[in-house]
Amino acid sequence: MSWPRNLKKPLYVRPSSRVRYMGKNYIVKRDISGAIYSIIGRMTRKLPSEAEAIAAAQNQKLICTWGAYYSVYVGVDAEEQPLILTYLWDEEKKRGIQPPDMSEGIILSDED
Repeated sequence: MSWPRNLKKPLYVRPSSRVRYMGKNYIVKRDISGAIYSIIGRMTRKLPSEAEAIAAAQNQKLICTWGAYYSVYVGVDAEEQPLILTYLWDEEKKRGIQPPDMSEGIILSDED
């Protein structure tokens, strides 16, 4: 089965763009150095097949894909984003990745 042309294609999530916080999976954007600079959304439900993903997309749900899996995701509230980003930046510092300096602008890699 192929994805219908009249539906928006699912968001492709790289393995490094999916992080866990408080038991939930979040989709993040990273700059060229690997630092997290934005949160796209929170994965809510794993879909077992492409047919269910197409049905969810027809029902106006946001769909993402990583590997061979599909998932429904929702946006994150603007009030929650700074709190989550602060926690994720603290965790990234432990790995040796410094948070981006937003005043200098962000150099993006090839991801959208």
